[in-house]
Amino acid sequence: MIKNSAQLSSFLDRCDEQQKKAIVSYFDELIDEFNNKRDLMGERGSVIHFMKKMEECVEKFINHSNNKELIQCGKGCSHCCYYQVEISYEEGLVILDEIQSKNINVDWNRLKYISDIDKENWYELPLELRRCPLLNEEGECLIYEKRPLACRKHNVVSFPDFCQDRPNDLVSGISNPVIESISSAVMSVSKKSDLLAKQILNIKENGNF
Repeated sequence: MIKNSAQLSSFLDRCDEQQKKAIVSYFDELIDEFNNKRDLMGERGSVIHFMKKMEECVEKFINHSNNKELIQCGKGCSHCCYYQVEISYEEGLVILDEIQSKNINVDWNRLKYISDIDKENWYELPLELRRCPLLNEEGECLIYEKRPLACRKHNVVSFPDFCQDRPNDLVSGISNPVIESISSAVMSVSKKSDLLAKQILNIKENGNF
C-alpha cells in the first residue's frame, strides 16, 4: 500500500502501465530495504539512512537537470514552515535525539498547544502559531541535519516575492517519483505516522525516548 503521498499517486495516474510497474517495483524494494536496515541499524539508524538516501536523490535530481536554476529556496527562507507536516515514528525518534544531543531549546508548552489542534482547525489559528516550533528567530531550522523527509523533498520554484507575507498560499515546487517513493515507503512501514508536534510529544511522554 502506498501511503501518504498525493504526489506519488499523481505521478502514477500519469504513467503508462510499464512506468507504473517500475515505480511500484522500486517502492517495494524500498520497503524491503527499510525493514532490513531497521533490523541491522535499529529504528533511528534506518531512518537516518533514508534521510541520506533522500538527500542524495534530491541533489542528483536538481544538479542533473535544469531545475537547479529554478530553485528559489535559501538559508533562512521559512515561508513553507507554516504547514502541518506528518512524520514517521522513526523520524520522531531521530528528531528527539537531535534536540537532546544539541541541547536545543524547545518551547514544549507551545508544542503541546499545537499538538492539540485538529487538522480541520489548523488554518483557524493565528499565523504566528502555525509557525514550526523548530525554527529559530532568524527562520533557520534548528534540526536541519535531521529534518523530516517531507521537508527534504520540498523544493520551491515560486519567486520569493510570492511567498513573502503569504505563507499560507500554495507554492510551486518540483519533485519526481524516485523522491516521492522514498518518502512514501518510509511512511508506509513506520510504526505510526502523525503530525510533527503530536508525534514528538507522544514519543517523549510515553517513555519511548
